[in-house]
Amino acid sequence: ADLCSLRSSASPEEIEVAVANWQAGNTFVLVLSLEISMSPELQLERAPAILVNAEVPMGAPLLLHELRLRADRDTRVHCLFSKSLPNSVVLPIMGLAEEAGHEVPPDLEAHWCFGLDS
Repeated sequence: ADLCSLRSSASPEEIEVAVANWQAGNTFVLVLSLEISMSPELQLERAPAILVNAEVPMGAPLLLHELRLRADRDTRVHCLFSKSLPNSVVLPIMGLAEEAGHEVPPDLEAHWCFGLDS
């Protein structure tokens, strides 16, 4: 299968099969729930070319932890932010992006300007 999706309810056997297919190159898109992605038990031999965070962890330290687990210097990372995220989460992530030399997307800046208080 070109695509495999693992939810937090996935069994250890389902995870094992998905990882084996990823490692073998049979799966090109591996969609992971936040719980699965953050799990240190999930061992991938290679980082993905593109990492999309559909669920952003609640805080910059957790996001950095996930990136250390799943990405390498060649991974292109995309994060989808919910409008319900408080500024206490958004502002540190914006700071990390700026420190790394990345452009902060205008929509994220707008979220910060009009976002929720922490």
